[in-house]
Amino acid sequence: MEGDSAFGKFEMQLTDSAKEFLREVGKWAHFLSIIGFVYLGLMVLLTIAVITTGNSALINPGGGNEQVQDMNPTALGLILLIVIAIMFFPVFYLNKFAVNLKKAYRENSSEYLASSMEYLKSHYKFIGIFTIIFLSIYVLAFLLMIVALLSGAGAA
Repeated sequence: MEGDSAFGKFEMQLTDSAKEFLREVGKWAHFLSIIGFVYLGLMVLLTIAVITTGNSALINPGGGNEQVQDMNPTALGLILLIVIAIMFFPVFYLNKFAVNLKKAYRENSSEYLASSMEYLKSHYKFIGIFTIIFLSIYVLAFLLMIVALLSGAGAA
């Protein structure tokens, strides 16, 4: 039976210092989530500006990357909206973690504490999966670069 495990009989108690650490983590998480939402809002405004003005140079005002400036503004706007949608979820999970942690302290509620921990798990799970995806893309790009170099060396 799974209920007979050592953890099934173990009840975790938080010390006063652990509670204070969690309270401080909640404050920082709330601050960072607000900054994240502000950043996402600014990105939405930039995306709207790119789409409505038809000027993809807004993304790259210095002019160092002509490929971005030559891109169709609507296509670039759609790509930016996808990026914004992806970035929304970890910020949302972090915010829900902070809000539920504050409620847990305010109402002395284990349910809110458990809910906040679930959102923190979701936050880190999302970031972990996203990191794995990008590391895989980097490895694939590196392997493709090696293949391109080897095929170029063989042609010479």
